[in-house]
Amino acid sequence: MLTLTEGTPGEKVSGAVDWSLSNFGATLRVTYYGDVNQPSANPLNDVHTGRHSITDLEFRYQPKHGLQAALGVQNLFDVYPNRYPGNLNANSGLLGFPFYSPFGFNGRYIYGRVGFNF
Repeated sequence: MLTLTEGTPGEKVSGAVDWSLSNFGATLRVTYYGDVNQPSANPLNDVHTGRHSITDLEFRYQPKHGLQAALGVQNLFDVYPNRYPGNLNANSGLLGFPFYSPFGFNGRYIYGRVGFNF
């Protein structure tokens, strides 16, 4: 039952600023995630992800016709959920982070995008 009631964040708040001028634009987005409980059979071994804010940033060049390009970063500040306690991770083969994390546990992601508009 805890998986249903505490396996997702109780709070999620997101805000974004989108800027554009002529063919150029940028987006800044911050998302706050409340704590998530990854329950186990023994409540003493429950793992919490903690409360974290994730920042995404993208710059783009988007003319109405022709080549378009964007460069962005998801999780700009390389935020991770709280680490798995060492006593629960020893010899278990588990990951270093709870897999219930609503924003993952892979850290920063840099991407590029190219397109063409007729």
